[in-house]
Amino acid sequence: MSTEPWTAVGAIGQWIETAIAFLEFLVVAVGIAFAVYQLREMKKDRTAQIFLGIVSLLQEPKCREARRSLIQLDERDFTKWSDEQKSHAEHACNTYDVVAILLQREVIDPTMITAEWRNSIIRCWNNAQPMISAYRRERGQDYWDDFDWLYEEAKKLGRDV
Repeated sequence: MSTEPWTAVGAIGQWIETAIAFLEFLVVAVGIAFAVYQLREMKKDRTAQIFLGIVSLLQEPKCREARRSLIQLDERDFTKWSDEQKSHAEHACNTYDVVAILLQREVIDPTMITAEWRNSIIRCWNNAQPMISAYRRERGQDYWDDFDWLYEEAKKLGRDV
């Protein structure tokens, strides 16, 4: 009996094994690529949801009114502010402090917020300084310190207010 037919059968068998291994590799590679794609899409969706949540918070009428009131505040002596002015200023500072906490955790890119609300952040922070200083003397130096971080991030954009 000649070994040549069995050599050919062995070669064909090895070729089939190689082809099957390649197909298995291809299926795994496609599966990995699809999983990576899904993860990227999920991250985009998560980022969009978080961004929209922050925007909703910042666009609430009460929040917009609070920022508007603080930005228009001319009085530097905090003791002369009305209760309504203090309430508005507190609301604006609290909101920006919470937004900063989210951004510092790198939930989304901070510039998504600071680029759009830069002027408001800087003006609110500047006008709130008398109140912030008074509260920090009473409540500790870390009071609204995340708002400080947000202010610094907004200033990095380098455009005039």
